[in-house]
Amino acid sequence: MRGGVPRARDGAGILPTVLFICWGGVRNLLQFSQVSFLLAFASLSMSTHWIVGGTLLALALAKPHIAGPIALYMACTRRIGATLVATTVVAIEYGVYCLHAGVTPLQPFVGWMGALRENYAGTGAFNGYTSLRPWVLAAIGDQTTADMVWIAGGVLTLIVLCLAAVRDRTHTLAVPGLLCLWSLLT
Repeated sequence: MRGGVPRARDGAGILPTVLFICWGGVRNLLQFSQVSFLLAFASLSMSTHWIVGGTLLALALAKPHIAGPIALYMACTRRIGATLVATTVVAIEYGVYCLHAGVTPLQPFVGWMGALRENYAGTGAFNGYTSLRPWVLAAIGDQTTADMVWIAGGVLTLIVLCLAAVRDRTHTLAVPGLLCLWSLLT
């Protein structure tokens, strides 16, 4: 893969990624997470074909918690063309959704932020199997303080990983992988 082996051909990582996805089984594929994962990492292998890479990334961003770290990595490593294509496609999709729903562009965003606050903070928050939030809550005890520490820790870790991406000269999959793990842990 170009991300793992700097001298590999473009698209060399497609077959191993497809084989990995087949390992997950049909039930997992129907959850769409693996398709988003495939599209996100395939966009990384399209460094010379930035329009195709950006389009793949935009499609992967249908699941932003999966493809978001890859989009952030591409922005930090100055893959401007693919990042702009992905941003443009997502903006167009968002605009079409707003027109179809008959709402202003701010209304879905405000609703989404409310859903995030309701589902991921406070006493009724959802905690994934990999989230560090329950550990922070167990260590601190106070719900509000634990949420603040968890958010601050997540933001600080994200800043460190973005700086690592900017400084990364190896072009391996280490930093994108760490960003994906960050997404799971937060």
